[in-house]
Amino acid sequence: MGESLRIIQLYEDLFGPFPFREVDVAEMVENMGYWQAPPGLILITKYERIVQWIDNPKRDSPHFASAILSHEIAHQYWGHVVGWATSDDQWMSEALAEYSSHLYISQYYGEHDYDARLNGWRREAREGAEFGAMALAGGRLGRGSTPLWYDKGPYVMHMLRAWLGDEAFVDLLRCVCEVVANRELSTSGFLAIAEKFLGLELGWFFDAWIHGHQLPAVEGTYQPGSGKGAAGTLTLTQTQPGDPMKLRVPVLFTLDAAKKKKAKQEWRIVVIVDREMTVVIDGLKGVVVKVEIDPLQTSLWAGDPGHAKLVE
Repeated sequence: MGESLRIIQLYEDLFGPFPFREVDVAEMVENMGYWQAPPGLILITKYERIVQWIDNPKRDSPHFASAILSHEIAHQYWGHVVGWATSDDQWMSEALAEYSSHLYISQYYGEHDYDARLNGWRREAREGAEFGAMALAGGRLGRGSTPLWYDKGPYVMHMLRAWLGDEAFVDLLRCVCEVVANRELSTSGFLAIAEKFLGLELGWFFDAWIHGHQLPAVEGTYQPGSGKGAAGTLTLTQTQPGDPMKLRVPVLFTLDAAKKKKAKQEWRIVVIVDREMTVVIDGLKGVVVKVEIDPLQTSLWAGDPGHAKLVE
């Protein structure tokens, strides 16, 4: 009960006032295999062996019971305050409830647990990509809906947060709750609200990650400048089949450690839209010894991008 209150307090800070005067938490028969969240009611069940197996720091679901509880409470917003117009729009309810849950886990249990969940989402989303687009998962993809709604969906929210920044992302979700308020929301409606509120064109993002199913792959080559302090060039190539995607690629440069000091690292953000793009990298003070492509996995890649090849 104490944790439920703590979850609600965080969600009120993020999304606005809790939509019901009270919420009841009731226990179902043990090992039902699912939890539920009708309006103002959270139905929980004890998993016993499943919890012992999953809620393990060496696995991808630390604080498993807390994660499910915060997911179901999030449905009081994402499901009841904001409904879905059709089954093809239901991904928003599950993706936003799951991502809200892990905002809570990150806030109260630490970034390590949040990162562990990201790893689980990434693995399942890659395996589920073969089923199709997230916006088609509402009843037409059978068991393929699960990895799309509960894994790819929240990972896409994580990517959108990386694009927008923490403050703008949370403000957007609060705006959606206020604008929609006890009505049903379509995917196109979500896009329209986001574009109007943020003043950005985001159709490309929705087309690629919600209406599309292709996962990107990228390789890189770094050519240092010819003199000390000279700008280098980074070439990034999209290697996935199909059309190139618009991608935000954080790149981490590791510079040589002079006089045995600790090696210095600097970030650059590269936005690519073509099959192959070459950008000038200047302002790096030192010799580049390693170039890592999106080491924090802020995009959902078909495989880990790894290191850019250094050209001597």
